[in-house]
Amino acid sequence: PILSGYLTGWTYWFMWIVTCMAEVTAVGIYVQFWIPEMPQWITALAALICMTAVNFIAVSAYGEFEFWFALIKIVTIVAMIVIGGAMIIFGIGNAGVPVGISNLWTAGGGFFAMGAEGILLSLVMVMFAYLGIELVGVTAGEAQDPEKTLPSAIDKILWRILIFYVGALFVIMSLYPWDKLGTIGSPFVATFSKLGIGYAAGIINFVVLTAALSSCNSGIFSTGRMLYNLALQSKAPAMFAEL
Repeated sequence: PILSGYLTGWTYWFMWIVTCMAEVTAVGIYVQFWIPEMPQWITALAALICMTAVNFIAVSAYGEFEFWFALIKIVTIVAMIVIGGAMIIFGIGNAGVPVGISNLWTAGGGFFAMGAEGILLSLVMVMFAYLGIELVGVTAGEAQDPEKTLPSAIDKILWRILIFYVGALFVIMSLYPWDKLGTIGSPFVATFSKLGIGYAAGIINFVVLTAALSSCNSGIFSTGRMLYNLALQSKAPAMFAEL
């Protein structure tokens, strides 16, 4: 148990370090959408410094930033689901012709076109999207009234997955054939553009920028807490045992 705990703790720390670096790299790419001449490393470094500073201030600052980052994502996804649903049912943005949901079983060979192997291979790529659920446990020591807030947060995870993951994918794959998604750009941009929403690409770029910052913010928080816990168990240098 001691060895497995040691390996799990340090592997988790390393995983989030790599994820954070990937996210700040993405921030640099997203900023170049508006400022192409901006060197990518400058905005990546600025993002890392800002998110680190937020985590150094207080855990409440981390929580405040996460609240607003999450709200931006939620509003965007809900808007896409509502707009997409209107296209599917009422044909809004499609000359009044309802799109329907036939793409779910007719496009690209139909439902489960690649069989069980396709599903298993896709899991390799999408499982990372569920990373972060464990933060409910990481924050347990600093949560107010954890006996109530933690069970409540865990209970809501299922509904959030159903709405924001399954719901969004249901709408997207109803509107666009799944085998064409890689060729049309962002389905969010395409959906908003069909309604004549100007600067749709800029809006979505801002959303994914905040999503990358959110992931980096969470990663810095969780790696810091993991190092602290490992140090308390003498599995990391003692200098990290100070909170």
